[in-house]
Amino acid sequence: ASHLALIALELTTTKQEQTATRKELTATRKELTATRKELTTTRQDQTATKKELTATQKELTVTKEELAVTKQKLAGAEENIGDLSVQVHKISLAWAHARKTSLLYLLKNKPNVQHTWRIEHWSQRVLDAQQESNPVKEISSSSFYVGPGYHFAIYAYLDGTVLRRPHAKSFLGLSLSVISGNFDYEIKWPVHFSSVFEIVDQQHDGKNIGWIQYSSEVKGPGLSTPTKDSASHVKLQSRCYIKNDSIIVRLIIELDK
Repeated sequence: ASHLALIALELTTTKQEQTATRKELTATRKELTATRKELTTTRQDQTATKKELTATQKELTVTKEELAVTKQKLAGAEENIGDLSVQVHKISLAWAHARKTSLLYLLKNKPNVQHTWRIEHWSQRVLDAQQESNPVKEISSSSFYVGPGYHFAIYAYLDGTVLRRPHAKSFLGLSLSVISGNFDYEIKWPVHFSSVFEIVDQQHDGKNIGWIQYSSEVKGPGLSTPTKDSASHVKLQSRCYIKNDSIIVRLIIELDK
């Protein structure tokens, strides 16, 4: 009986081991199925990646071709720009020559000049010039040409300090300067000229303040005629020399022959 019990126990153990083995086999088969599915998915991904790579390579080839075409166009454009720059330079030279020629013609036929300069904001300008802390004591007119190309400008010293005389700050000083111009190397030096300054009475009845005509010789651009005082600030306050807070300086200049 004990022998039979032993056999029965061994049989039970064998059946249990067989059941466990079958379970293990089932699990292994499931794992194998999952692995096969994953392998299939990986192969599909690999195929898609290869297709994407092929498409990218084609796109890269097209881009390289477009880049080559663009470089050719750019090279042509740069060549055209170079040609255009040369043409623009030639046109600029021609325009400058024409302008210079026409201006010289006008100047040579206009040896005498009357130049008018309106100095606005007079009160504030005088006040600023008389401040000790202000280093700028003079103002200048717009420049102008006379004769064959002499370039002039008028300078006004509102505090009169350049006059080197008692109570100079109470006077206005004016000077005429020959400045660098477009024709300095084409005209003769020194230049001799006569000039007259006037402060215009804006009532227009001929009561202008003026200087006696005087002659000057200037050896080259950048040199000024002597500074003269036209009138005291007190006198400028009379009549109508100052109108709308402005004065008018009139210059008559004539080149000596």
